[in-house]
Amino acid sequence: MAPTKLINCHVVIRSGHHMLKQGRQVRQRATSEFEGQSGRAHELNSGAGDALSKNLKYLSPGTSYALLIRHAERPNFSMLNFSNDTPITEKGLEDSVSLGNWLRGQHLTGLYSSPVRRCMQTCEGIRQGANLEHLPIASRPRIGEPGSFIANPLVVFFYFLTSDMSMVIRKFIAKGRLWGFTPLREGSVGILNDLLADLSVENTRNLYVTHDAVLAPLISYFTGQKFGDTDWINFLDGVFIAVKDGEVRLLWNGREYYIDRELLAFHEQSGSGRY
Repeated sequence: MAPTKLINCHVVIRSGHHMLKQGRQVRQRATSEFEGQSGRAHELNSGAGDALSKNLKYLSPGTSYALLIRHAERPNFSMLNFSNDTPITEKGLEDSVSLGNWLRGQHLTGLYSSPVRRCMQTCEGIRQGANLEHLPIASRPRIGEPGSFIANPLVVFFYFLTSDMSMVIRKFIAKGRLWGFTPLREGSVGILNDLLADLSVENTRNLYVTHDAVLAPLISYFTGQKFGDTDWINFLDGVFIAVKDGEVRLLWNGREYYIDRELLAFHEQSGSGRY
């Protein structure tokens, strides 16, 4: 077993009239390549979900989890086609179906998506591949339109229209706040609270299709990951929020991060700000 690394930091969370000052301790443990119950490594067509497979060894029986992924491949943005109506590509649809086929063994119980077209299309492709036509796809504006981290959509839209989007998000992550954005800690804990509410029933396994502009700040806040030019979140890559026996863990890029129970206590005291 790889050694455990301890990461300590201090955060202040505000909710209404409540303020909670607390230490946050996250345990990070390296992991090896995932092997399924059959003992063989799982692979996906076209590489879809390869990064996700690194995390699955931590999902023991009885674990409830939320799997948040970036939508499938879309055309490159430009000033002429930057829109919420931008669809996924043909390859993006094929990869979505492939990922859904692979996820059949996870027995998903809920499907949720950003209202943005490319996310809904991705979720539909996954539903088709996973043979989950009986499950409705619920729209969640908090993970995409405008999203938990966007306070002023017009300001942020201007950023994204005139600058490289990933560069803007990296600047927001580095500073923890940026005009037009919800502060990093508030947006991150807000998403966590809502996910924990969704996972309150045992053996819940939900899929959420969202955006890199949501995933990168969320992952960075809880793991300390600083995204650079070469390690951005790929299409259909994502993160697990796992709950079992009162423990909340974040699984990302083959590592396991334990979130301090005080965050869970804050969730129980303040309630969930629903989507």
